[in-house]
Parts: sequence; structure tokens; C-alpha cells
Amino acid sequence: LCLAKGLSGGVVPIGVTMGTPNIWTIFEENAFLHSTTFGGNPLACCAAMATLDVVQDENLCANATDMGNYLLESLALLRDEAPGLIIDIRGRGLLIGIEFNDENTCARIIAGIVERGVIAGYTLNQPTVIRLEPPLIVTRDQCAFAMKAIRESVRDEFGRYAN
Repeated sequence: LCLAKGLSGGVVPIGVTMGTPNIWTIFEENAFLHSTTFGGNPLACCAAMATLDVVQDENLCANATDMGNYLLESLALLRDEAPGLIIDIRGRGLLIGIEFNDENTCARIIAGIVERGVIAGYTLNQPTVIRLEPPLIVTRDQCAFAMKAIRESVRDEFGRYAN
């Protein structure tokens, strides 16, 4: 598993490659199979450790699960209100995708969501999918605000689509 960016709380560059002990046995034969860009940087490592402490101390993984479930359940209900417009809802935790019937629909809904004060964008490899990726500290009120913006934008588009 490779991860980076948020690991230091966005303070300094750091990347991590993680694996099971079995996976790492390959390095016993040749330790140079993997090199590093940020290796040995004590500032980056301190920032990463502080970030991991906050994630654990503030139960951010549990919050991601709870808020992600809230968003997924709310989006599933919205999908049922807009048959043919919303193709799929998928995600885990706070990384969620809403797939629409075409690129133009997706673009208009993104514009509507942004007009209502919520940052949203499509995925770079699939312009029919809006990605939601709120921060781990997101609150239920903030999720409800985002859902209101999404719901209103989808209802506006569904009215256009249904006619």
C-alpha cells in the first residue's frame, strides 16, 4: 500500500510504502529494489507521527466511517428519487463517487453544487463521476449542508432530464 500527501497533515512532503512481512521478504535479497525521494527526513517523519497521533486521538477513522455511511445512505435515497440520472453511488469512508448518466449532466450538477457553496469535482479518469472527499474532521452538519446542495442540484437537473 502506498500513501502520501495527507500523512504529514499537508505540512511537508512524505510518502510511505507499507506491506505485510511476507511482502517485504523480497528486500532481503536486494534492498535496492525500492528507492526513496523523501527518505530519512526527520521533519517529515515528525509531522507524520503528529498526524497519526491526531488521527488516533480524535477518532478520525470512526468519524470517516460514520460520516461516510451518512453520506452514502443519503445519496442512495437521492438516487431513488432520480432514476436514470444517477447510475451508481459507491465509496468507502469519506471517499465517495456519484456516477451520472453522462458528462454534461455531471458537469451541470457540479456547477449547481459549487453555486450552493460546496466544493466538488469530477474524477479525472471518469468525467461522469463526481467525487466527494471531505476532510476526516467533517461534521454531520457539514455533511447535511453538502447533501442539501447535492440534492437541490440533482432535483434541478432531474426536472430538466424528466421533461
